[in-house]
Formats: sequence, C-alpha cells, structure tokens
Amino acid sequence: MIQIVVRTIFLCVPVFLLNVCTFSQYTLKIVVNSIHTPIQAPVFVAGNFNNWAVKDDAFEMHPFGGGRKVLTLKNMTPGNYEFTFSRGAHTNRETTIEGATIEPHEVVLHDDTTVYYTIDGWLDCFDRPYTAVAQVTLLDSAFYAPELNNKRKIWVYVPSNYNESETRYPVLYMPEGQNLFNERTAVHHEWGIDKFLDSIERKTNQGIIVVGIEAFPNLVNREEDNFNQNFPYLNFVVHTLKGHIDSTLRTLTDRQHTFIAGSDRSSVVALMGLEEYPEIFSVAGLFSPDFTKVSNNLLQHIANNNFKNEQYVFIATGARESNTALLAQNQVIEALQKKHTNLNIRKVEFPNGMHGEHSWGKQFPSFYEWLMQIMHK
Repeated sequence: MIQIVVRTIFLCVPVFLLNVCTFSQYTLKIVVNSIHTPIQAPVFVAGNFNNWAVKDDAFEMHPFGGGRKVLTLKNMTPGNYEFTFSRGAHTNRETTIEGATIEPHEVVLHDDTTVYYTIDGWLDCFDRPYTAVAQVTLLDSAFYAPELNNKRKIWVYVPSNYNESETRYPVLYMPEGQNLFNERTAVHHEWGIDKFLDSIERKTNQGIIVVGIEAFPNLVNREEDNFNQNFPYLNFVVHTLKGHIDSTLRTLTDRQHTFIAGSDRSSVVALMGLEEYPEIFSVAGLFSPDFTKVSNNLLQHIANNNFKNEQYVFIATGARESNTALLAQNQVIEALQKKHTNLNIRKVEFPNGMHGEHSWGKQFPSFYEWLMQIMHK
C-alpha cells in the first residue's frame, strides 16, 4: 500500500467580526490497483464515514483505467478514517491471499490524500476455519425471544473444568455473540475471548460463563439505532434468557456475579442494562461505544434517571477511532460523572486501538482482570 500525505492541519481564519475558526475540508481518493477475481464484480467501500454500510451505492468504486477502481470522497474533515472493501456483503469482503480476514485500513487525514491498495482475496472464495474451543456450544439455534418476537442463536462458553466440578460460575451476557468465539460465524472477525478465558483459567483457577446472543444482520440497525428498542431487548435478556441460563447451567445468579458487555452500538444495551436493572447487573463493559445515533436520547435518559446501586462501567476506546465517536463518548461519560456519583467509571484508551473485533479481543483481558478485582472485593 502507498499512502501520500502532505501535512496541513486546519486553517483558523482570524475574522474578528465573525469570531469563527474554519476547519479545512479535504478530498480522500481511494484507489485499488489490482483486484483478485472476479475482476468485473462491483466493489464497495464501507467505513466509519458511512456507518459501515457494506452495499451503499454512494460508496461503490468506479473504473479508473488499467483495470483499477477509484472512490473519491470530498469535503472530509481532518481525522482518522477506517474502511474495508467488499463486493456488497459481509460474506464477500476482502481477505489476505491466504483467505484470512484483515483489520480495516486506516487513513489519518490531514490534507488532500490518495491511497493505493491491492485486494488479494475475497472471503467467499475460501472455507473459513472453525476456531472456537471445545467448551463453546450452540445452546439453541432458534431461541424464541417473545419480547422481540423473533428467534436467534445463543452460544455459551463454559470453563474448561465445568463438567468435572460442581462449581457455580458468574455470567457475562454479550450481544452479537456470533463474533465472540469463532471465525467461521463472525461477521468480520472473532474476538477470541474463549481462548483468553481458557488461558487465564489455567493460571488463576477462576472461570466465567459467557452467553453470546446472536444479532441478525437485517435487525441490527433497528435494534441498536432505535433507542427505544433497547428496552424490549433488555427485557428479553433479563426476563427470558437469564432464567433459562440459570435453570440450565450452574450459575451464580446474584447481581454481584452477573455482568453485561457490548461493543459499538450494542454498548448502549450494556449501559442501559445497569440503569434499568440494577438488581440484575453490577458491571458493564463498553468497547468502542458508538453513541452517535442515540446520543440525544441517551443524554436525556441519563439526566432523568439514576443508577440506584453501586455499579461499575469499563469503557475501552482506541486512539485510532473516529473523532465523531470519541466526541459522543466523552459527552456521555461527562453526563454520567455529573449525575451519578455512585457509578464507578474506568476508561482505558488503547494507543493502537481501532474500531473492530481484533482490537476488542485485545482489550478484553483488561476488562476481565478489572472485573475479577471487583468481584473479589
């Protein structure tokens, strides 16, 4: 990859009558020099500038001569941008030449910039490996959620010695469960938290049950972008799913041993879980929380409600995330700190952190170690 960058940050215009500071806007030109077959197929760009929509006609690349393709994005503000290529679906996104999934490309935009790429492979041209450990099972392939009027897969991870003991374990509930354990089921990448939990269990002899809840691709925007949809989703987790898990597995059912975590827009679910059900959840983990779609509703809700018990929030952010997302995060954190003195917030910024499962998997150990400290106070 070749990236051309000329340093010019922004222009402050000392127009005293207007008293304004005008930020420059730049053009980002994305060029693909070489494409793995099928060459003639349309190629789309999905990134943090278009809400990661994989088939947005406004972000389809165009012929650029010599078999190349180009997408020109104008009026872009300075900042960090991430994006990937696909042929219009998560199932046919770009890969390495060996078929491995890759992290999003990143451009730090400070001036008119042109970047060049080669697409070495497409996901649907390879068989994806099965990477989950033995203790990850599909508890139900069509678990009915009456609060949402649909069915979805539920995956469960249990500690490695679960079947050889009578121990009861704490439980962590996580949306978008298809991305947690297995490269074969992941939309982009797996977090790989089952591998980490196996490793830490061998060192500490402590374990946890993780419940992964499937997110439907055709429902994810409705469930996560609609603020009011968080309430029936949480009702499903608390009133239907938790009861089933507690009656099926050896769990510690009290709030001190029940947690919820989410990433991106599902972080709203995790945060709301603490506020709506303080008698159920004591800790929430928020990985790269994206509050941009619901920030006004969320800020109003924070102002009008209280966290009733001592509770804990872990917020993991990456320094290489979008400026818009980071701004919304800071607004929510500030609102929480002002209103809720009994809410313990730990924010950790990872210098190389990006917005995606690879980064969240690397950030998860910090959350888990903090979680264990709280639980054993």
